[in-house]
Order: sequence, then C-alpha cells, then structure tokens
Amino acid sequence: HNLLRFKGYKNALEENGIELDNSIIYDANAFTKIRGYEVINKVLDENGILPFDAIVAGNDDLALGAIKALKEHGYDVPKDVKVTGFDNILEGQLSNPSLTTVDVDWFKYGVKMGQFALDILNNPDKLDKNYLLIDTTIIERDSTK
Repeated sequence: HNLLRFKGYKNALEENGIELDNSIIYDANAFTKIRGYEVINKVLDENGILPFDAIVAGNDDLALGAIKALKEHGYDVPKDVKVTGFDNILEGQLSNPSLTTVDVDWFKYGVKMGQFALDILNNPDKLDKNYLLIDTTIIERDSTK
C-alpha cells in the first residue's frame, strides 16, 4: 500500500504544478508511531530546523509520532507545521490536535478484493489494474487548520 500512497502523493503534486522535492522525502521504513517520532527527531537533529511546513504521513500512526516529536521541539501543530495522516484511526480523532486524515472504506475494499479474486479465476485475461482503486474521503481536522 505504501508505494501506491506515495504514487498518489506524487500525482497530486504533478496535477497541481508542484515539483517533487526529493530532499524532503523521508522513508520511515515502517508505519508505526515510534518511526514517525524517530524520523522527525532525526530531521531536526540534522537540520536544526524543519526544512518544510507540512507533513504528509503514510498513515495516521506515523503522523501521530511526528506530532509528538514536533511538540517536544517546541513546534505548534498546525500553526508552524501542518500534519496529515491516512487511515482515519480512532486515536487521530482523539489526539491533540485532532488529526486530518484520509478515510478508506475498508469493507468496500474487502468486497472488491473478493470480486477481484473471483475475476482472476474466471477471466484472468480481462483484468483491469485500476479495478482495485477505491474512493477515499479527506477528513479535515485541527492538525491542518
């Protein structure tokens, strides 16, 4: 999933005429709070200041860890740095600030996966790679306002 999320991020930048800046892309190598926390601490240790004013995290856990590190370094979220996640976990609704996120209908995705498996068995030559794409909803909360 992480490669598809990153591809979506790059596509959104391109569609809005924004050039991808690889110098501010950080691979956490895991989707955990501790990795989000560690990555932001490392960025701050190496740069002294943040080289960006927003974080688009691969999931909510990474975003929540990043927010903890930012707060410990005296940054105000969202005044100094805006933060978004992905997955709409309950903890993001309850965090301070509450987390802007992308919500996915995982039940609908599961149904599509089941249909996709049946289609592979019945018509493997007629598969559409975009079949598994599903609609998402951006839920704007305090971490980006």
